[in-house]
Amino acid sequence: MHLLPLSASLGVLSCLCAAGALAQGPTQPARSYAEESVVVERSDTSYTFAADGMGVREQSLTVRIQSEAALRALGVVSIPYAGNSENVEFLYARVHRPDGSVMNTSTEDALEMPVEVTRQAPFYSDLKEKQLPVRSLRVGDTLEWKVRVTRTKAEAPGQFWGQESFSQDVVALDETMELYVPAGMYVNVWSKKAKPVESTEGSQHVYRWSSKQLEATAGKEAEAAKEAKKKQVWTAEQEKDDEEGKLPDVAWTTFKSWEDVGAWYRGLLATRVVPDAEVQAKAAELTKGKTGDEEKVKALYSYVATQIRYIGVALGVGRYQPHAAADILSNQYGDCKDKHTLLASLLAASGIQSDAVLIGAGIRFNPDVPSPSAFNHLITHLTVNGQPVWLDTTAEVGPYRVLLYILRDHQALVVPPEDAARVEKTPADLPFATEQTWDAKGSLDAQGVSHSRLTITLRGDDEIAVRAAFRQVAPAQYDELVQKLVANMGYEGKSSNSEVSRPEDTAAPFKISFDYEREKAGDWDNHQIIPQLAPVELGKIDEKEPMVRSLLLGMARRVSISHSEMKIPDGWGAVLPEAVHAKSAYATYDESYRFEKGTVYSERRIEVLKRRVPVEGLKEYAKWAKDADLGNELYIRLRPNGAAVADVGAAGDSPMDALVEQARKAIVKKDFKQAQQFLDRAEKLSPDEENMWLLQGSLVMIVRGKKEDALADFEKELKYHPENFKRIYPILVRVQVEMGLKKDAEETLRTWMAKDPSESGAVTQLMGMLLEDGDAAGAMAAGESAMPHIADPKATPFLIELGKVQVKAGSTDKGKATLEAVLKDAQTPLAINNVAYVMGDLSVDLPEVEASARGALEKLSAISSSWTLDEDPAQMRLTSNSIVATWDTLGWILFREGKYDEAASYLKAAWFAQESAEERGHMEQLAEARKTKPELDIVRRFPAGASDGRSGVGEYRLLIQKGKIIKVKSSDNKPLAKAEEAFTKASFPDATPAGSQTVVMRTGFLNCHQNVCEVVLEQ
Repeated sequence: MHLLPLSASLGVLSCLCAAGALAQGPTQPARSYAEESVVVERSDTSYTFAADGMGVREQSLTVRIQSEAALRALGVVSIPYAGNSENVEFLYARVHRPDGSVMNTSTEDALEMPVEVTRQAPFYSDLKEKQLPVRSLRVGDTLEWKVRVTRTKAEAPGQFWGQESFSQDVVALDETMELYVPAGMYVNVWSKKAKPVESTEGSQHVYRWSSKQLEATAGKEAEAAKEAKKKQVWTAEQEKDDEEGKLPDVAWTTFKSWEDVGAWYRGLLATRVVPDAEVQAKAAELTKGKTGDEEKVKALYSYVATQIRYIGVALGVGRYQPHAAADILSNQYGDCKDKHTLLASLLAASGIQSDAVLIGAGIRFNPDVPSPSAFNHLITHLTVNGQPVWLDTTAEVGPYRVLLYILRDHQALVVPPEDAARVEKTPADLPFATEQTWDAKGSLDAQGVSHSRLTITLRGDDEIAVRAAFRQVAPAQYDELVQKLVANMGYEGKSSNSEVSRPEDTAAPFKISFDYEREKAGDWDNHQIIPQLAPVELGKIDEKEPMVRSLLLGMARRVSISHSEMKIPDGWGAVLPEAVHAKSAYATYDESYRFEKGTVYSERRIEVLKRRVPVEGLKEYAKWAKDADLGNELYIRLRPNGAAVADVGAAGDSPMDALVEQARKAIVKKDFKQAQQFLDRAEKLSPDEENMWLLQGSLVMIVRGKKEDALADFEKELKYHPENFKRIYPILVRVQVEMGLKKDAEETLRTWMAKDPSESGAVTQLMGMLLEDGDAAGAMAAGESAMPHIADPKATPFLIELGKVQVKAGSTDKGKATLEAVLKDAQTPLAINNVAYVMGDLSVDLPEVEASARGALEKLSAISSSWTLDEDPAQMRLTSNSIVATWDTLGWILFREGKYDEAASYLKAAWFAQESAEERGHMEQLAEARKTKPELDIVRRFPAGASDGRSGVGEYRLLIQKGKIIKVKSSDNKPLAKAEEAFTKASFPDATPAGSQTVVMRTGFLNCHQNVCEVVLEQ
């Protein structure tokens, strides 16, 4: 029996936090962890097994919700389980408020939902989720729940297995795990680090573990710890964890050996692979005229790989036993174990024996724990002409004998039909040389427009991914897919007239050929072009970062060959870069240029010699990459009509201001590779150039997501150009807040205020942050002291925030007067809505505020009532969002006034348009006041009848009034027939408040598939 581990229910918490470390040992002094998104106060998990393989697992969890992100992630408790063999029962769910009150959620509210894989393949998976929406959960609350999952059918009678891991990426104050097994029964219990405390209780032997993870994952301390870890050289175990996956903290199994696991699985396969008459006939048909076993194997493999549709369900999800080979042949689809079963049956019908191979894709193999948990995939092994052959038919377009990278050089369990199972390692290499060739031939005109024909030939790992992508689209869509492919390579021009190999023809390399047009590539303003060569895919080393871990280069002996020919305008000349020939123990790089008869020729050859660069070899590799100028294309300078080219700085460089501006333009175009090249060259010439470090920081955040590095770059910009503080301080504050460095952000805001007391934005932000920290008095003092110096004393955002903090600090009359003055002066619907919402939230002058909100809504309604859908879509969307915000504001004010029924209509419409945490909170508080369940279920799909031959998805702009779609206009150039008729039949009564005449614009889709159409509204 295998129970799905409840550590999966904690997985969502890891997404909310930065990396932490498993910490066990004596209790440390209490800490607040105020900057954490979420804190696990206690987690208790227990597994209880019976000798027949049945069992129960229970988990209780207590978590402190400290952010909107945590609220969104944990507001619904989801427990995965196998629907045909497990039952889930929520025992309780409750919310503890900071004031000591407790809100209970009825366990009867739990919903049973199929997970995505089950919706896609119900015949193959019974995996479901039991979901319990938690009532009235808010930031600052503590959530507590307990669940019991009972196994009703053993997966392997008389056997059980499983594994668990403690929290590592979230603060966990106390975690325990208990394992109850029958006393005297053989159970192999394995622990990676902490050993269990063992005891016997009656007829059960008990193993207990405890753990704490007390390292902060957010804030200054956590950032300092991350920086320190960056400088620590990785251990061999860390390298293995990164490449193969981490081992669990605890694992257990009743299987005594891998032979026993294989014997169990052989029993599941035995009757399913026996070929019946249909399978035998199909095998005879496929191998007719084939001489020799290898030809037969290739034919059978090709059929199962390309003609039997793969259903991507991992081994063990729902069940372990495959369907019978005859059923798979009839259905023409199957999962990994089914595809192996059919292939094995066809081979058997042809007199060729094969073995099942259990393997874990992305799962670290633990030889000490023989268990089905080690595997999630099934492939095939056989011997042909005395040579071992490994086959995986699930790739569908994988060439014969090719295993995906994730399956190569990996421990697997080979299960022959009769002999004992054995652990064996899969091949490390592909069965052929890995090569990519790129050939570009074109011409360039005097305006900088190039027209070329590009041909790409792929053999290797990239080939499989590209083949699969083309197999999923119709030939009519090849041009569109090629355009996406070249864009991902950094080529921003337009492709057309694509010619592509048949994806199923895997005997030869995959070839793509297409026309390519590009305007003003490179640095055309200075008549500098770059050759049309394949992008360099080798890893680069950032020498600013400590060299602490090995660098993966990919397949050894991989060769990339590029050839480019570009005819330039008649009479023009060219200044070519120096040739590059760089060699190292890990790779070679050769690039050369020549100019003959008006054509520029460029050649590049890269060969990877070793799969990985160890830490001790990184300096050598970094020097080689620098010598090769890896990834930075060298400019070819053109001489229009034979004219001389101005010498600007170092060879090939543009003037400094041009380099920074070109980097900015490249970022706007999302050509991040070229932007980095411009910035690197600019830094070499002048490290204090204005705006350079602003752009560098932006690029670091976009491409690498390293906010700490970006922050350092922004601080450099401020150091070199303090006169530009008005542009730099807002960026610094935003990044500091995103990193959880709230105190630093507050200090930056104070510095900003001191430099420019007239700026209202800084003090407005500071007041908000201090209020969020619970310091309303400090927020009020900051605002009132700044007010005499502000350039615009009637700045609406500043005054709204000031009024709010005054009320929160206890100066109610003062705050009321501030907000009333803002409301009186407010002219635009947006300004009225903003101040009305705050006043409503604070219960200030509710009747007057209600009237103002209705007035703002009338002004917005007057604007939208004249729409024809010919107006600017962005402006219509902006106005519609303002209408929705005003609905929420008015609904919230009505709620504060006790007008619950009218409030419900406006809040429901706002929730329909935007399912945000704030709207959810309003809906839940309304339900609590009305003593009802929150009406959170939203229907955005509406059946639109038979497809009548239509197929595809069309996007449309819609005008909605009184819950009906009153006008439709296509948003793209491919509208579906009778779209307007389908939309006007749809009804969405919750989309607008009851009785409201207001018109809003929404985006909708007409989705026609499998003979039916449906209307779908976008959130």
